Amino acid sequence: MAKQVTIDLHAKRIAPDADIWIVHSGRNSQLLDFFEQNQLVVLEYPGLDLQPQVLGDDAAIRQRLRRSQAIRANKGLTRSDGTPILLTQFRDTPDTDVAVALRTVRHLTTRMKPGDLVVAPGKGSQSRVLFGEVDGMFDPSLTTRTPGISYADVPARSVRWLSTKNLKRDLPPYLQRYFEKPPAIARVPRDRFSENFYDHAYKSYIKDNTSWAVIDAPQYNGTDLRATIEPTSLVVFAVALIAAAESGDDYSTLNYSQIIDKYYDVSAFEKLAVSYNSPGEYPAKARDAVRALVLAGIISVAAVGGLSACSQPNAHVSVTNSEAPADPTNPIVERMINRAIEGAGGAALAEADAKGQRSHASVNLTAPAEVR
Repeated sequence: MAKQVTIDLHAKRIAPDADIWIVHSGRNSQLLDFFEQNQLVVLEYPGLDLQPQVLGDDAAIRQRLRRSQAIRANKGLTRSDGTPILLTQFRDTPDTDVAVALRTVRHLTTRMKPGDLVVAPGKGSQSRVLFGEVDGMFDPSLTTRTPGISYADVPARSVRWLSTKNLKRDLPPYLQRYFEKPPAIARVPRDRFSENFYDHAYKSYIKDNTSWAVIDAPQYNGTDLRATIEPTSLVVFAVALIAAAESGDDYSTLNYSQIIDKYYDVSAFEKLAVSYNSPGEYPAKARDAVRALVLAGIISVAAVGGLSACSQPNAHVSVTNSEAPADPTNPIVERMINRAIEGAGGAALAEADAKGQRSHASVNLTAPAEVR
């Protein structure tokens, strides 16, 4: 029976209008764990009470911000003399005292869109940085009380955290500099530097003319260099196999090593690296919207020993993407994977399967693409 394999790419499509937000977790980043545990971000404005009818009214928000400042200064809803802190006691006119806070509230309530990237840094180079996605529209009823503000509710925004183990020290300095801005919430303009935040948030994504995939080797313990040889060789082979298929040559008679020697070329990749800092990984960023996904697909099939079977007559690899089911790159990735596998000889694919299975067993070599 012909082998039929389905691969789920699990590749996020980054929309052209998606924003990147830096959200600080309290004045001294003391709320980072709170953010993670509760799947949200907050503004430490106690008693703000952002009811739906005031969201479009800057004057009403300014008035509530001034009351919130008084509530925080008194650490409660009453002053030291016992008198209540009432909304009517505060003016709603524009002034510098609440200008930044008003902009921050607007960011939280109306400007942050579902799917936008949220980056929450901790304090100090050894701290963690959380990466997540805004989850749904702003809900005025979603409020909470934080460890430092137990006397009144603060507004929150739901976030689905994607990556929570990144350390600030592991981010390049040009990304860390975005954490220096003082507002509680700041929108980061997207450019060729800031868009590298996506590399730390997602194992795989598609964006414009870029594709990204991280092939993990999480069981490498840093004590045996030999454990890196076969996983690295397999990644190199997969890159060469893609180039061989694109060349139009007949490479069916070449063995595993000959395919590497003749076709291995990294010029189509902006980044193709190996990091074995225990755990290990192979980050790959291609200069097109498909190549890194094709690489991940080939590795995922090899890791289960399926390349040889998929090269047989009437065999086929189908590609889906649960993160972007209708993405136009899905059928292109499918064609490229099948063409690469079908063009190779049985001996080369059998060696790749063997290395893939051993790599999976030894260091748990795993691509973001999943064989189903």
